[in-house]
Amino acid sequence: MVYYFIVTPIGVVMRVFGKDILDIKIDKTAESYWLKKPAKLSDKERLTKQF
Repeated sequence: MVYYFIVTPIGVVMRVFGKDILDIKIDKTAESYWLKKPAKLSDKERLTKQF
């Protein structure tokens, strides 16, 4: 009941307004879909401070 009365209307409204939360639009001209992350720490610091 929750799905049909809460989740489904939210999904319909988002489709009507063209909102794509997951950013899953297909771009046939793109070489890759990888997103590059900026390196904030050096390799040594990144390996020692994992958490």
